Amino acid sequence: MTRQHPPYLSLTLALFLPVPAVWNSAVGADADRPAPSGEAAARKQLRTLPPPPKEGRFEMPYDRVWPEEPGGAHVCLWADDKYAAVSITIDDNCRPDHDRCIERGEKYGFRFTWFLITGNIGQPGRGFLGSWDDFRRLHGLGHDVQSHTVSHHRDDAERPDAEVRAEYRESQRAIEQNVPGARAVCVAYPCGSGKLVLGKFAGR
Repeated sequence: MTRQHPPYLSLTLALFLPVPAVWNSAVGADADRPAPSGEAAARKQLRTLPPPPKEGRFEMPYDRVWPEEPGGAHVCLWADDKYAAVSITIDDNCRPDHDRCIERGEKYGFRFTWFLITGNIGQPGRGFLGSWDDFRRLHGLGHDVQSHTVSHHRDDAERPDAEVRAEYRESQRAIEQNVPGARAVCVAYPCGSGKLVLGKFAGR
């Protein structure tokens, strides 16, 4: 379930499967173009989760389960036997909000995933996008940094595959080259309009 809070912040409740959040914003190379809204925008959102199954994939016990036979094993889905995970993701770099998000995260024990538009990080006049020092700082505090493409084009679904693949691949490379220890494995599609198959294999 994905809900929009401010234009750049999405809260994703991921049950049993760690799936990256995908949401929209209006920052990037074509930010002057009007963004779709209302029902039309909702239809354009690229969903990364399949429809809910009619029956559960397996039975979820309400208490810890010990193996029935000596030497057996029981695999926990999440740390500390938790039944679900919450992933809080922030798109579009949002440098003015870093300090507040860090403070909130420290207070409540949260860590966030920041989806970065990498093309203009550190460039003069683009302070909203921040610098690589900003994202090295976030990563050092335990937050994650992932790809929101190089330039945030809104028409990835219609662009040639080679161009889109380069957007995904080069943004991943920029993150891994500029943030030591980061491993960019997720892509949040600008405005929810991307190429899912290319996103899975962009940098590999």
